[in-house]
Amino acid sequence: MVTPAGLREIATYADGVGAHKDLVLPRNAAGATTEPSSVVRDAHAAGLVVHVWTVRDENQFMATNFRRGTDPNAKGDSFAESRAFLDAGVDGIFSDQPDTLFQAREEWLVNR
Repeated sequence: MVTPAGLREIATYADGVGAHKDLVLPRNAAGATTEPSSVVRDAHAAGLVVHVWTVRDENQFMATNFRRGTDPNAKGDSFAESRAFLDAGVDGIFSDQPDTLFQAREEWLVNR
């Protein structure tokens, strides 16, 4: 459903899509994010908003390029991860730590 045709079909009955974050920022074999996919662009072209899920502070839930150290439960760089999704053009982000996301978004808006 995340093809241009599938997104146009979704637009016939919905205003937006909730996409797993790996669909927007795919990961390479090492687990690091790569260039943004066309999902956000294609969804916007179909008139849909895009919210990704779920940004969490712990390393174990992040791409390898956002992790800090090797402890899976340690806090990674969720600020950088959030900014990467905002740079990719998403309209919203689900997060287990909304305070972190809010601060990251505020900093992103100032630096735009």
